[in-house]
Amino acid sequence: MESKIIYFIRHSKSDWDTPFSHDKERALSERGLEAAKSLSKFIKLNKINAEFVYVSDAKRTDLTFSILNKDSRFTKKFINTEKLYESSIDDYIEFIHNTDDKIHKIGFVGHNPEMEMVVNFLLGQNDKSIFAKFATSSLVALKFDVSSWKEIPFQKGKLSLFYIPPRE
Repeated sequence: MESKIIYFIRHSKSDWDTPFSHDKERALSERGLEAAKSLSKFIKLNKINAEFVYVSDAKRTDLTFSILNKDSRFTKKFINTEKLYESSIDDYIEFIHNTDDKIHKIGFVGHNPEMEMVVNFLLGQNDKSIFAKFATSSLVALKFDVSSWKEIPFQKGKLSLFYIPPRE
């Protein structure tokens, strides 16, 4: 049986102290920069990679992705999209369903609360979140025993990884 893996990465801690005119323009705090580097080390050490990644076009998600991808080489192919900013479960499902079945591992770099809702939905947890906290810089991997992306969410996934970088 084939399988598909989806990685979900919540952007690193954003900077609320620097003035911004729109929420999308918030950059990363010093703590966020360090956490992104720590996540990158974890990804590289564990040889985690995705064949394609969807990245929200907000500045903090783009910076998180750039930092972690630079050193870890998480993926070679990605797209920045405004559809992951203030998105819905249906938006994620659309991205998943539109992924070519030749691809086996995809990723998302996005925001909460949407990301946490999507992960819980794909695990079949509609009543209560499995996370005490879906922290910034978190990495979640879900594995699906399916051959086509279109079988998701009808076939629920299994949590195969949950990682939060330690505070340094």
